[in-house]
Amino acid sequence: MAGLSFFLKLGRREQRLLIAAYMLCIYYLDKVVFQEVSLAGLYVFPLLLTGLSLTVPSGLLVLFAALLAGASTDPNIDSPSHFILRYVIVAVVLGVSLWAGQSMKQYLEVVETETRELEQANKSLRQLTISTVEAFVEAVEAKDKHLVVHSRNVARYARGVAERMENNPEQAESIFWAGLLHDLGKIGVEESILNKPGTLTPRERAQVQQHVIIGAKIVERIESLSNIVSSILFHHERFDGQGYPNRLKGEEIPLPARIIAVADAFDAMTSDRPYRQRLPVETALEELSRCSGSQFDPRVVEAFLSYWEKSWKGLEQEVS
Repeated sequence: MAGLSFFLKLGRREQRLLIAAYMLCIYYLDKVVFQEVSLAGLYVFPLLLTGLSLTVPSGLLVLFAALLAGASTDPNIDSPSHFILRYVIVAVVLGVSLWAGQSMKQYLEVVETETRELEQANKSLRQLTISTVEAFVEAVEAKDKHLVVHSRNVARYARGVAERMENNPEQAESIFWAGLLHDLGKIGVEESILNKPGTLTPRERAQVQQHVIIGAKIVERIESLSNIVSSILFHHERFDGQGYPNRLKGEEIPLPARIIAVADAFDAMTSDRPYRQRLPVETALEELSRCSGSQFDPRVVEAFLSYWEKSWKGLEQEVS
């Protein structure tokens, strides 16, 4: 099928030259090298291509011209039975091939049309997904002024770390979406709690912790985002098993969630919050290293530090 696709991409002139060269090659083998054996089957492929390249009348004209030339020049034909054996069977085979070629051409045209429609549908779905995610992010940012650009920063850092850890482009893209939506559930948390400058009470802390469950439940209803639900649900789990909501430990926590946890913590530390001013970048990086192996996956912390060194060092002023 790959060879057929290549043939169909050729121009008409190139198609016909290819067919002619192949037919001449088989004709030579049939008349000189294998004089006593019919090579009818080898004519199937070139006429199949002819059927894709020409109309039915043109294809039949090529067929009959080739058979007439062969019948008039073949030194091995000395009786009607020889002619029937070598050329009538070939004519039948090639005629069927021509019909099959036309059928395949129609099939390929249908497949090509359906493929274009599917690509357009996927493009529309992706645009809808992007619009939905952007709307969610704006809703979270409107809910909590301190989260403005936070989700975008986390998404950007998380994708960079994912690429640093040699995730494929599709996985890195999924982690980016998860980073954008990791705090979506905070739209279900009271604003007075989100913007409280002092220490949270146990009840308030429990309500804030519900944001991972709320966010996961919202996202799981969107089929095109179903692959990032676990990243949202578990991005506050700790590597030592002391996190929430399920107290998962180590590699029980999905890798995307472990990546987002580090990106989220770094941006939180380098951003102003109601209860404290932002920390210097170097201090935040040192804190990530200090918590490596307890709160964070050491491999992810190492990848983040490398990513920061390569991509952001000297650009600390862009960190918000």
